[in-house]
Amino acid sequence: EEETGWASTTYYWTIFCSFLLHLLIHHILSSKLSKRIWPDYCKLPRNVQMEWDSRIMSSFHAIVVTTLSFYTLIWHHEIWLDRIRFNPSIGLFTLAFTVGYFLADLVSMPLYWWGQDLFIYIIHHSVSSFCFAYCVSYQCSSFYCLIRLISELSTPFTNQRWFYLKIGHGYDRKRVAFSTIMFTVCFMMVRNWIMIPNWICVYLDFGSADFYYAQAHAPLVNVLLFGGGFAIDCLNMYWAPGVYRCGIRAVRTVQSTLEKNKKAAAASNGGARGGHFLQWLTQSSDSVKSR
Repeated sequence: EEETGWASTTYYWTIFCSFLLHLLIHHILSSKLSKRIWPDYCKLPRNVQMEWDSRIMSSFHAIVVTTLSFYTLIWHHEIWLDRIRFNPSIGLFTLAFTVGYFLADLVSMPLYWWGQDLFIYIIHHSVSSFCFAYCVSYQCSSFYCLIRLISELSTPFTNQRWFYLKIGHGYDRKRVAFSTIMFTVCFMMVRNWIMIPNWICVYLDFGSADFYYAQAHAPLVNVLLFGGGFAIDCLNMYWAPGVYRCGIRAVRTVQSTLEKNKKAAAASNGGARGGHFLQWLTQSSDSVKSR
């Protein structure tokens, strides 16, 4: 159903309030909390501290929107049957909340990033912001945005891995390795494999009555369904080889650690058994002598 009047205006206020909330987290709350919880935070260079704060903000955003996206896709069954025209309020709220986050991150990134990474993330955030804002404005095709938004499930794990590395943990530490493995698995599932059901749904909707309705109602729906999705998929495929290499190294690290622990345990047990045997042999010898 399409919402009008104050309900529609509420989503624009949601974008604005989300923008302010994420700026507050990034530039004020994160630094105050991090100084108290992680003393090593104060030893980091200023630009690294700002990236740290950005990742705290992105982890908060990821947890919120992933939960809301899964809730919408699981409990609102009609959104799978009417992927273009059915747009529940909670789904539109989730998209508006995300647009506010993207805008806050866009204005903050140039303060601590530069070069190729900054350029890539500006493209990612700009494309996503346009698609989500367009969906909220015309209240159509929220399904395709929400199924993309569950990709944020991988964000807290990559951020946690980054935090461990910045406070001095090596790549061979279990915490870093397990965070890397979880990030790789989530990345594979929600950023790469999700492309398959997404494009199947696009194929099923293309040329349907709902598709032509959306095209008349929202003239740039083709950009939303094809251009935006294709651009995001290209970025995820660009990131994938590096992510998978990190995941493979982490698996090898865990395997190596487990083998070392197993050998150490075996040696310890063997040494203990040898010690008990020598003790028994000594006691037997003393007994014979006493006789």
